[in-house]
Amino acid sequence: MYEKVKHYCKEHNIVKQDGRVVIGISGGPDSVCLLDILHRMKEENHLFLCAVHIHHGLRGEKADQDEAFTRELCKRYDIPYYCFQEEVEQRAKKQKISIEEAGRLCRYERMEQVRQETHSDSIAVAHHGNDQAETVLFHLVRGSGLTGLVGMKPVRDRIIRPLLCSTKQEILSYLEKRNLPYRMDETNEQLIYARNQIRNTWIPLMEQMNEGAVTHICQTASLMNLATSYIRQQVRESFQKSCMEKTSRHLVLSVDCIKAQHSYLQLEVLKYAVSQMIGQQDVGFTHMEAVQQLLNSETGKQVTLPQNLIVKKEYDVLRFQKEERCQQETIQYEYELSVPSHQMIEEIQGELILNIKQAEELFGEQHNFTEIISKDPYKKMFDYDKIKGRLHIRTRRSQDKIKIGIHAGHKSLKKFFIDEKIPSQQRGQIPILADEEGILWVLGYRIGSEYKVESTTKRVLIVEYVRKTKENKDG
Repeated sequence: MYEKVKHYCKEHNIVKQDGRVVIGISGGPDSVCLLDILHRMKEENHLFLCAVHIHHGLRGEKADQDEAFTRELCKRYDIPYYCFQEEVEQRAKKQKISIEEAGRLCRYERMEQVRQETHSDSIAVAHHGNDQAETVLFHLVRGSGLTGLVGMKPVRDRIIRPLLCSTKQEILSYLEKRNLPYRMDETNEQLIYARNQIRNTWIPLMEQMNEGAVTHICQTASLMNLATSYIRQQVRESFQKSCMEKTSRHLVLSVDCIKAQHSYLQLEVLKYAVSQMIGQQDVGFTHMEAVQQLLNSETGKQVTLPQNLIVKKEYDVLRFQKEERCQQETIQYEYELSVPSHQMIEEIQGELILNIKQAEELFGEQHNFTEIISKDPYKKMFDYDKIKGRLHIRTRRSQDKIKIGIHAGHKSLKKFFIDEKIPSQQRGQIPILADEEGILWVLGYRIGSEYKVESTTKRVLIVEYVRKTKENKDG
């Protein structure tokens, strides 16, 4: 394995001659293996090595034992040792992130601190082939473009991963042959995190089907890295050919030049154009698909993207324009509604009419409500007995969620607006009909599925919006 890692490091220019390397050391088998291999390379490559250990403040006496073990290990290798005490759980709560993420941030921040203090070139971490397979599968399940399937790179900025070519089993065999002790973190065996489930359940099952599963996934990730590198080159060239104007606030692309490209390359060029205007933000596929559809749309059609970026079709060009944010704040309002009632709402220039009907009266004995129920976007029916507490008509709130679909979970109102492609400047103007626990209706759009009329419904609430200004509200 040592020769394999040496070859990998040379192939990818991971460990440089006369390099200065900070090693992340937890005491687990992976980091002990990394430390030993780099120490063996030390003389040949004239390396300066030092090690950083983080005490996360989570595992009590066992964490203290990890610290003592790593300190003694580095003393044995005659490597400078740095240890930091971190309150990871407290940071996770304060920043509202997972404990795993808080721990990762602490580790990289402290290793970077030591790198700067020791004037080192790089930070070595012990990610291996199984971690790579885990990362690729994690991205695949969550939803990923090609870049997510690349996984981790052997070198990224200051981070180096010399063990990425080796599997977990190879690491354990290496430690056994060299009679090297290590510590085990029992939390890595728990199935409470998605990544741990992939690590401890999915990958072993895949290896039962094919013992080379991890290696094959890693090979695919390497090929994806080559493919995406080639695609990035093609995208930049295509963008340069298509670009007609470019400033900090607007960008103009030739429609004909983009349409001459393959459909996939079209999408990537448009994504690249968006990144030129608003940075490398995670703009959703739905948004980018809408931008691509503008290529074949009529003049005047437009799409609104994050950061108030407007993409507009103008004859034979697409114009990307950063609009100034509206300085006028959206008027906030909230009215309690009684049933039955006629309620004039000046802010939405209309009247809400609320009535209750017996289901039998509306649908008859057959209860064939699906054919009778209103399809009008401004007239909806709800199961009145499912409403909790008082009804209100109001503007949106930051924590609002709506349930769409019988078996679906709740979706944030922000995500709903994005999926419906509603421009951000219009979202605060859309009225929300809600009870004390949820959203019944986003007026003009969808109703909450938990309030839908069903075969068991006894009383039906009918709500209708009628546009009517103050001047003509009396007729």
